[in-house]
Amino acid sequence: MNNTTRLSASPPSSILPGAPRHSDFTDVVLPTDIPPVPGQISNGEQRYIYALVSHLYRGEGAVVELGAWLGLSTVFLAAGLRDSHAPGVKSEKVHTFDAFVWGGGLDNDKSGLDLARGDDFMPKFLEFTKSLAPFIQARKANFLKLDWPADQPVEILFLDGPKTAKLLKGAMRTFATALMPGRSYLVCQDYQHPPSYETPLCFALLKEKVKLSHALTSGGTVSFTLEQPLTPEDVEFDAVLNQQWDKCSIEDVWETILAPLEGPVLERLKCAKALHLCKSGFADEAVAVIKTVEMNPRLAAGWKNWALNPAMRAAYRPLFEEIGETISD
Repeated sequence: MNNTTRLSASPPSSILPGAPRHSDFTDVVLPTDIPPVPGQISNGEQRYIYALVSHLYRGEGAVVELGAWLGLSTVFLAAGLRDSHAPGVKSEKVHTFDAFVWGGGLDNDKSGLDLARGDDFMPKFLEFTKSLAPFIQARKANFLKLDWPADQPVEILFLDGPKTAKLLKGAMRTFATALMPGRSYLVCQDYQHPPSYETPLCFALLKEKVKLSHALTSGGTVSFTLEQPLTPEDVEFDAVLNQQWDKCSIEDVWETILAPLEGPVLERLKCAKALHLCKSGFADEAVAVIKTVEMNPRLAAGWKNWALNPAMRAAYRPLFEEIGETISD
């Protein structure tokens, strides 16, 4: 190994199958040579994805990342591959897909870079990740038109870019039959982001096929293990795409989502349920849910930020009116 922190022979207890689902993975020791990259994933998420690949990856399928941005998650996935104990994986690469099209002002604010909207930022990605380049294969791609060999299994599918039912359908149809029951992990980076509630809705429709594995108490990542084979038909997500929700169906699907969750993870997803109810026309029920949320500083900061978006404030006005004092200065 070329990193200065050597892995222990035994994985951290928090990452083991059957360990407590909710964790910030503070027992994971990261190598000291992972390059600094602008990005939004938390320290806990960095520890988790590194430990997932370095300790639980078996080398029976590929590691695939959908949505790399400048490569922060990519370098932790790649370092995990480099440091893996699994036999025969040293030649493996993280297969990362992104459109690599710059989004403009908000991307500049988050990254500290000065690029124009629409710029190709793949050169910046390659620059930030160059020290781990032997373990990375990056490709420009549209998530609705991904290309993947039918005979190449996938062991870890890291979903960051696809955050809507439409994009999840496109991505999951590509990889559904490549995922291996009893082996594959599906890692959803923004599962806990309340405005991205279509992600947990989609995974709730797969409840007979997947099982909650890990939930980050910091950041937004939740991962699942695949229990039964997936088909392209399983990931049509029609109920989400067509917004086929009455009050009973909303309550049923969110009971499935919330049941295994606890602590701050549960509070974030209760906010997601409130947004879904409100968008579906059930304002009173949405307000009733938001009243039960323990509004910690992180959640309050999120709501304050969303309130700055006129379209979101208009779409969810009853909720913003209810929590107005909570998020005011």
